[in-house]
Amino acid sequence: MNTQDIYSLKKSSSDYYKKHHFQEALNSYNELIKQYSNGAAKENSMEMCKALHRVGVCHFLLNHYDKAMEIFRRFEEIYGRNKFENEPLLGRNMAYMSYCTVVNATSDSDMERGYENAMKARDIFERNKIKEDDENAVLFSTLGYYHYKKGDYDSAKKELERAEHFIKIHNHKKNMVNMYDLYYLAHIYLKESRIDDAINKFTESHNLSEELNAGDMEYHRTCLENISNLYYKLERDEVAQRFEKKLEEYKQSKQ
Repeated sequence: MNTQDIYSLKKSSSDYYKKHHFQEALNSYNELIKQYSNGAAKENSMEMCKALHRVGVCHFLLNHYDKAMEIFRRFEEIYGRNKFENEPLLGRNMAYMSYCTVVNATSDSDMERGYENAMKARDIFERNKIKEDDENAVLFSTLGYYHYKKGDYDSAKKELERAEHFIKIHNHKKNMVNMYDLYYLAHIYLKESRIDDAINKFTESHNLSEELNAGDMEYHRTCLENISNLYYKLERDEVAQRFEKKLEEYKQSKQ
């Protein structure tokens, strides 16, 4: 490819990404990385880092967290080896890495490493006045999940509500991260005996799961059972039975 072809490929990749066509963007950015690796640009260039970061984000937004983490680590390796100075991009990459680390943690040390990276990313965002990017919501979600798993429900609620508010005011496209934010908020409201709020959040989360075609059996069972039980508690038996039926239909569809 010549320089003009590379420019066109970069533009089409960016256009797909901005339109939230993440699978198409992923394919296009992967082709761009292939061209960079073949000599269109140096393997260790900042352009390679930028393309890798976008590939990682596409995987993240397509819920491919393991693959996203692999790409984010490759970015980190190239960035560190070449001592680049693009702190905002480094912070954004770190924000996504922190979420992947925390939600996939298999030990306390994994949780703490994810938390430390989230706080480092937050410091970078504050220094560079990054206030409106999607990564802010990812950071809030990471910290909310971390505090939830630690049993600090007040701190978790604060961060998860910040993530939800951020998505709403900036009208960002919702994804599976937001689905679980709502899910954990529902559990926190349930602990606080805020029945109506818990019902609303379980319902919002489950509606989003259907829109995204996401969530495993345990997630769907928990959402629908909680909604049904809470409606029974409010003596709204007809509505409760409707959600019981919906759960049975879901179970049958997965057999």
